[in-house]
This record gives sequence, C-alpha cells and structure tokens, in this order.
Amino acid sequence: MGTRVEVIISVHKVILHSLPLLLFLVHIAHSSIVTADFSQGTDGWNHGQGLWVTTTNANGLSINNPYLYLDPIGTNPKRGVIVWNDQESWTGNYSSKGVTSIRFYARNAGLGDPLYFRIAIGNTRNPMSGTWFVSDNLRVVQNNDGWSLMNFDLNSNTMVKASSAMENGSPGSGSFNDVFTDVAAIRIISQGSAFSAVAQDHYGDVYIDSVALIPEPHTVGFITLSSLLLALRRNAHRKNQSYLRSQLTPHLPQVEDRFTTQNPDF
Repeated sequence: MGTRVEVIISVHKVILHSLPLLLFLVHIAHSSIVTADFSQGTDGWNHGQGLWVTTTNANGLSINNPYLYLDPIGTNPKRGVIVWNDQESWTGNYSSKGVTSIRFYARNAGLGDPLYFRIAIGNTRNPMSGTWFVSDNLRVVQNNDGWSLMNFDLNSNTMVKASSAMENGSPGSGSFNDVFTDVAAIRIISQGSAFSAVAQDHYGDVYIDSVALIPEPHTVGFITLSSLLLALRRNAHRKNQSYLRSQLTPHLPQVEDRFTTQNPDF
C-alpha cells in the first residue's frame, strides 16, 4: 500500500512541477506582438500631430481605465476618425513578425453618424505616395452600441489596394507582399470606401482602447503541451506497472518452492 501511495505522490509531483510550463504555453498561445493600452500615453497612436489625447474617466472599458479620446469636427485638422502609428514596434516586416490581424476596442460616443472602421497599411507614412492596402470589409459602429471589439485580418484576401490620396492619383505599383514585408505605417480609419486610406468627414467623439497586433497561432506550443500530457500519462502507467510487479514478485518464489522442494510426506 505504501508503494502505491508513493507512485501517486510521484505523479502528482511531476504534474505540479510541469504546471508553470503548461500555463506558459497557454499564455503564449493567446498573446499579442505589441499592445497599446494607453496607460502610459498614446503609444504612438496620435495621428503624428498630437491631435488626440488619452483620458481616464467612467467612460472607459472599466471605471478609470485609460483610453484614446478623439473629437473630430468634420474640418481640418480634425476632419475625421484616423489614428496611425509609424513606430518600429508597430511597423516593419509583418511577415517575419508573424502578424495575422489587428484587434482593438472602439466606441462611438457621438450623437449622429455611424462609424465605418477599416485598417490601412502602407509602405510610406502617408497615402499621398507609395502603395496602400485597406480592409475590404468594414465594421459599422452605431452611437448606441457601446464598446465594441474590432478584429481585422491582415492578408491579401481581406485587403484591397487603395488609390492615392492625391487628387486624380492612381494606386501605387507595389504588391500586397511588398507592403506587408515593409510596413511604414498602419492606420485605423473610419471610411465607407475600401479604396481610400484616408478618413471621411465625421463629427462626434470616438473612444479607442487596447490596440494589439495579433500573431499567428502558436501551433508548436499546443503540440508541446499535448506531448507533455502524453508523457505524463505514460510515466504514470509505467510507475503503476512497476508497482504491480513489485507486489507479485515476492510471491512467485513461494509458488515455485511448492513444486520444487522435496516433501517428506511423499
């Protein structure tokens, strides 16, 4: 009985020691490449001109949770809903970084028009030059929707080439792969057209929070997790078999002696 208890305790120890690894694998499978929660400022999402600010009040995702506050008025310089980032952590080679999508929360706090969210990426800082691609599908957010989770896949099947922001301009000559491997800027915009990387006019407050670039699924992590669980199961089985043999072995010589030892009664 004591050996049996030791086997169980040993297996439990293995599981306990492996728990941090299991939690780590689960964590990386749901992690982001970079995230802006606006707790330390705008994290580069400030239109490049300081038009928008971060604020903290009861209107956030939770009470006193900071967020990016936009107050477009339909005319320059606050013509529409547009925030963009050209920092190194948010740009570069999206292919080598494993970027598959961008995720963020948004709220239409205005009193009138809906928002038409799209994502734009380009190999220049401004769509007046270079090549830009824009989300083919948009996400509509009404002024009574509250905070809404936005998720946009970033690939050649979900984005279309935009025209130049210059009057009578034409699309850039680069391919999607050219842009995806050399992103100079990424934009969150409200735009009804999939062929424009600039924002349309909008009047009314808008809140944005928790912007994150999402990596491809960590398949390797899940394979490692499955292998570890299988190894634990096999280890427990081996220990159980060893325990059974240890219980049977002491009795085998006794059985054998009954047939090999000379009996004086015969």
